[in-house]
Amino acid sequence: MRKSIWLALLSFLSFLALINFSYFVRQGRLAQFDFDTTVKIQNRLPQSWDGFFSTLSLIGNFEVITLVLLIILLRWRGWYGLWTLSLYFLGLIGEILGKI
Repeated sequence: MRKSIWLALLSFLSFLALINFSYFVRQGRLAQFDFDTTVKIQNRLPQSWDGFFSTLSLIGNFEVITLVLLIILLRWRGWYGLWTLSLYFLGLIGEILGKI
């Protein structure tokens, strides 16, 4: 029980940090930091990794992840699968609203 309270607290604090970070990005305060960090990371990674990261970003697309989740949930069946699917779509709606 104690571990779940800490995990809930950590989740809530992470959520607040994300909201704060999103606010600063929207205000344009972190644009230069974002650009500088991206350039530094790209300069340090070998170009041979580009294919791997491109593939990883394709796998992370909404359509692919939703299809994989649906395949997994078809095997589970029952309330647990329905609950997981409901939370997934609730999170998806939250992500879309956050991006808007």
